[in-house]
Amino acid sequence: MEGELRDDQWALIAPLLPPPKQRGRPRADDRRTINGILWVLRSGARWRDLPREFGTPSTCHRRLQEWPDQGVWELAYLPWCPRPARQAGLEPGFSRWELRARQKRGEDIAYGWKGKGSTVHMVVEGQGLPLAFLVTAANVAEVTVGLKVVDRVWVPRPQGRPKQRPRCLAADKSYDSAEFRRQLWSRGIRPSIPRRQWPNRRRRPGRPPQVSEASKARWKVERSHGWLDNWRRLVVRYDWYTQSYVAFLTIACFMGALARLLV
Repeated sequence: MEGELRDDQWALIAPLLPPPKQRGRPRADDRRTINGILWVLRSGARWRDLPREFGTPSTCHRRLQEWPDQGVWELAYLPWCPRPARQAGLEPGFSRWELRARQKRGEDIAYGWKGKGSTVHMVVEGQGLPLAFLVTAANVAEVTVGLKVVDRVWVPRPQGRPKQRPRCLAADKSYDSAEFRRQLWSRGIRPSIPRRQWPNRRRRPGRPPQVSEASKARWKVERSHGWLDNWRRLVVRYDWYTQSYVAFLTIACFMGALARLLV
């Protein structure tokens, strides 16, 4: 069926899955189960509408909830294959990241200034490849969790320690904060954040914060959010538990990374 895992994609995903148990009933086929999860994620349909060729809906749903506890989706989410990343020209973009937030609905919901829902905070590299995200309630200010999202990034490299700090971080006006900029500078990250224009805001003494050329490429993080909307299960949040929604979101980011690496 169209949209199922190709052989080259499965060859990269299979080593990340936990081994089957030695005793008890044999586990359902992993590739067929993942194809069922991808079908629900892509179509946005209910679990009960899952075609029988992918197995039972309960098996796919249970596997979606069990594997996050074993770190399967988190490992799959990383750009874990440095050689194809360099071949695809992604490594130079790791020095510049963009940070952005969007709102959804589900568990961990609250009333924010855009209404009732939850917020997805995402950081991407210079070419738009998602690196980390965080789901919070809508009443959580973006600037208060910006550092948490940045600290979640963990990019393996061919040699040495994983890369966790870019040279520059571009963000929108919702992250306009002197304390946030100070924390970024203390980490060796140069912030590029435009200032909000308040009618009665007094100008602080000293030099105003600089906005670099990286801010001109902030549209790439908006494009990444648009790519995620192609996975219809993410457009409207039907999953009550945040863990299930995060698992779907992680799989969508991983499949986007595979599309970039396996051209």
